[in-house]
Amino acid sequence: MGEMKYYYPMNLDISKFNCLIVGLGKVGQRKLATLIQFHPKTITILDPIASLPDKFKTYSFINFQQKHFEPEDLQDKELIFACTSNPKLNSFIAHLALKHKLLVNNITEPKEGNFILPAVLKKQDIQISISSSGLSPALVKYLKKEINELIGPEYEVCTKILGTIRPLLLNLKLPVEKRSEMFNNLVSSLIPLLRKKDVGAIKTLLTRALPKELSPYIGEILNECLF
Repeated sequence: MGEMKYYYPMNLDISKFNCLIVGLGKVGQRKLATLIQFHPKTITILDPIASLPDKFKTYSFINFQQKHFEPEDLQDKELIFACTSNPKLNSFIAHLALKHKLLVNNITEPKEGNFILPAVLKKQDIQISISSSGLSPALVKYLKKEINELIGPEYEVCTKILGTIRPLLLNLKLPVEKRSEMFNNLVSSLIPLLRKKDVGAIKTLLTRALPKELSPYIGEILNECLF
């Protein structure tokens, strides 16, 4: 058995990243479809045989080149995906990218890169990443389905409410510990009421739980966020 590799989980802002996908087969297209959702600065795609599917042609930040990979293609790139059907080429790309201290994912030999992609469950502003550190994709798929059934619409509404309240509370300059306690109490109380869609009880809860300075905003918050 090989040495276990540990991955540090984080959410990465790629809005200023120039990305490179080498190979536009089924896996490359899946990587591309996921990348698009997170609005990178540019995505360059290299494949000497494939053509760019019509569904991707409307994105101005995608640059498709029907060519083989060359080392200079890594220039000015930050995020690399080696997705070809040639394991040796993927390894070459991964080793070269690591040499230049770039983020690289090798689909045929993940341990040769420095990151792997988790399964992502996304419901509006709620995003849950699930990983088995590359050991069991089948288990990850199962867990994603299980968690999806647990996260009902009440969690999305709760996210909206708390996200609207948060900047108002920050403006009050309350101690961090006080704000944290307030949010923790709100979450545990809000979720059951949101499941019941009990608007009156939700309004009463917010009125009692929030500082009096925020009372004038409660009606507006509920009108904007509820259901």
